[in-house]
Amino acid sequence: MLAKKVLPIFLVIVSALAEKSYRLPTDVSPQHYTLDLVVDPDKDTFDGTAVITLAVQRDATKIQMHASPKFINIKSITLRKKASDKRYNCAYVIDDTTEILNIVYPVDTVVQDDVLEITYQGKLSTEDMDGFYRSSYTENGKVKNLAATQFEPVYARRAFPCFDEPTFKAPFKVSITHPKQYTALSNTQVSKTSTVTDDMVKTQFETTPKMSSYLVAFVVSEFVKAKDSDSSASQDYKWNVFARPSAKNSMNTALKYTPQLVDLMGKWTGQKYTALGNEQFYQVAIPDFAAGAMENWGLITYREVDLLDEGKQTSANSKQTIIQTIAHELSHQWFGDSVTLDWWSDLWLNEGFATYFQAHLANLVENGIMELDKQFVTWVVHKAFQYDALVTTTPISNKANEINTPTEINKKFDDISYSKAGSVIRMIEHFLGKDVFQTALKSYLAQNAKKNTSPDVLFKHFAAAQKKYKNFEEIMHNWFYEAGFPLVNVDWNETTCVISQERFNSNASTKWYIPITYATSEDLDFSTTTKALLEPGKTVEIALSNETAWIILNTQVNGFYRVNYAEGLWNYIIKHLKSKHEDIHVLNRAQLIDDVFNIAKIGKIGYSTAFELSSYLTNERGYYPWATAFKAFSFILGKVDKETDDMIKEVLRGYINSAFEKLPTEKSDKHMERLRNALIVQWACEVGHEECHKYVTEQFEAYKKTNSIDDYDKRVTVFCYALKKSSNPKEDYEFMYNQFKKSSFSTEQGAILQALGCIGDVDVLEGYLNETIDKNSAIRKQDAATVFNAVLSNSDNGLEVALKFFESNFDDIAAMYKGLNAITRLSIELASHIVEQEHGERLVKILDHHYDNEEAKLVTKQVHELLQTNQEWSKTFAHQIKELLTKSNSGVATFSVNLAVVLLSCATYLFMNH
Repeated sequence: MLAKKVLPIFLVIVSALAEKSYRLPTDVSPQHYTLDLVVDPDKDTFDGTAVITLAVQRDATKIQMHASPKFINIKSITLRKKASDKRYNCAYVIDDTTEILNIVYPVDTVVQDDVLEITYQGKLSTEDMDGFYRSSYTENGKVKNLAATQFEPVYARRAFPCFDEPTFKAPFKVSITHPKQYTALSNTQVSKTSTVTDDMVKTQFETTPKMSSYLVAFVVSEFVKAKDSDSSASQDYKWNVFARPSAKNSMNTALKYTPQLVDLMGKWTGQKYTALGNEQFYQVAIPDFAAGAMENWGLITYREVDLLDEGKQTSANSKQTIIQTIAHELSHQWFGDSVTLDWWSDLWLNEGFATYFQAHLANLVENGIMELDKQFVTWVVHKAFQYDALVTTTPISNKANEINTPTEINKKFDDISYSKAGSVIRMIEHFLGKDVFQTALKSYLAQNAKKNTSPDVLFKHFAAAQKKYKNFEEIMHNWFYEAGFPLVNVDWNETTCVISQERFNSNASTKWYIPITYATSEDLDFSTTTKALLEPGKTVEIALSNETAWIILNTQVNGFYRVNYAEGLWNYIIKHLKSKHEDIHVLNRAQLIDDVFNIAKIGKIGYSTAFELSSYLTNERGYYPWATAFKAFSFILGKVDKETDDMIKEVLRGYINSAFEKLPTEKSDKHMERLRNALIVQWACEVGHEECHKYVTEQFEAYKKTNSIDDYDKRVTVFCYALKKSSNPKEDYEFMYNQFKKSSFSTEQGAILQALGCIGDVDVLEGYLNETIDKNSAIRKQDAATVFNAVLSNSDNGLEVALKFFESNFDDIAAMYKGLNAITRLSIELASHIVEQEHGERLVKILDHHYDNEEAKLVTKQVHELLQTNQEWSKTFAHQIKELLTKSNSGVATFSVNLAVVLLSCATYLFMNH
């Protein structure tokens, strides 16, 4: 044992020699953890003891693990040798930067399969929602505290010393001593409860399966459970839903659909939930929660809005959000918890599959009436296209050594790891066929249960499940290891189409193996069977029956690529859309809109082609084409002057008038009709439809008297556009903000927060944003970014107000908006709205000034690209669009496709030469 007087000098030497690496060596790993915590949510600190049984690959004289010095104050580290039962005190030092705890063994002692006992005092975080943190809520006028966790990806080290990397899996035995009025929850069932003192009880939990540290979870609260018993005759697992007492009646959607989803996932994977190794499946709604939800094994935690409903007032959108979130986190119990990624560079192995299953699995309930598989195209595939079109995009999979620091790891939680990966996984399903796809994944999950894995392992299971594509791993390589996606070009000489490829919006030479599906005017088969494979460096030829025939590629958008047709083909497709649009699958109608506007955005075709195609919408009744068109026009409306904005809105009023007039007077009971009707009303108001404004004004005045509206699907629209036109914005703001504070429904609160950003009064908006950095505000930290984006996106004055706020309060924003890359996301949102050079220079100056903030440093390049893209688009297209609209007697709807050259000639390089 080292003498105490030697310890300080020794630690200086260790610290000086320590290598600055964020990764742990693999020669020592945990075999088992025993965690004993003493937690009172009303106090700032907690006491902890971590007993870690070690497994050693080779002799070593020190151990490295993680402990965050800001949150963990170590009191002692004791080594117990298993063989002799001798005990030694260990010297240690924590690196403040890497958060690596270096434990040095006593002289003449080497690391073996020993036991470490670490006693420490921990700090509950009150600054952010990572690690072990304190949250609160109001119940019957009293503030109630709770302690909850969010350990993914690198925050378990804030709650207990551990090997905080996903590859270090071990079982955990947890016990929590807490005040008796609280209930403690963790990943597994309670094994024993005992009284410690008159005020304190100890809750002990069963040992967990072998799992990564980021999946450990605790909640200490006064929550109530939805069901009296965790057991049911129809299930072999223990299940319940927990929330604050006033939300007990808001758990019905979760209660109805969770058992269905658990059963469906078990059948699909061939592994029942309990076969994974945990009999508990608890769901907890946390009042303050940075993410949407977290897949802690057996104790899934949610933001309230993603788990709790409003009873009969629940909107169609809220219902499907809850169901999809449950499906997403449930699928993680297989993809992530049982079978876990090796390192965060392959985050998509967790999140890509969860994104895929949130639609695929959820679509299986209620016989698919929510069409979540189709909505996946509009809200996931299209989002991935937008993100992956940026020059600064990254591959789905990175090399492991490219992702090291916590900021770099957090940055992987983006639309590439989620939306693009989910979209490519969906493409693989259609490419190989559902049976082969399912067979491969069943094998992958069964053979890698409780292990760590990599993309190569997954691809081998896909290769083994089918015989057609012997080079399957080669086919997949560029989809996962290269950035960007293909633009498939269809050249045409009247009866023959020649299909080739290039990378969309880039001069990069990347080529892909692309599954080609198609339908023609002579064969309206929009099934997703692969008819050809376009190989890198090659072309595919397809014969058409006559010179007026047309072809549409990428049936039901099963492939992750855009398609640009020769001008003559665009002409024939548009002609058919105007006469018999329902011959073309509704998802392909949506994709034609998305493709034509985004290809026009990079100057490959003229905007007149895009506007001409969109004019068919006067006869469209489908949800997906409208949702896609509105996103396309949103981009343009935010980047043209007011005169052009007014002309485009006039054209859109013409498009939408028929759909608006045909809306039913009574609320529909059909899910997709409810979504479509809400969307039509929103955009009718957005483009200035008089009847829409009359409707929202009447509804808002009624709401102020009765606290209810006729149709909760349209609530955000009613609130937003009534406030936008308010003659007394300060009074209406105060009324709605009081409604927000009084509401016990998180979804209603969310609707109000979005709508308050629509107010036009600058003083009111500035005060509203200031609420997000006021520690005494009623607005929760988790909702701060929602408020910021609501002001930025919904108000005519929003950009200037939001930019000024970002400029003046960067440090406070960085502190109060912590979690989920807040600075990155706000910077990107600002950049995406900026067209004027002066605004762009101000944003860049802010980020440059705070370059010591690692997030600000990493996002600067992406911000520069967005600013350049918007400014070049505006210079190249805004004036030409204005001219074209001015020359057209009746607006965009009468454009001729032959005018495409007017805009195309102006786009000689645009985005391609960044």
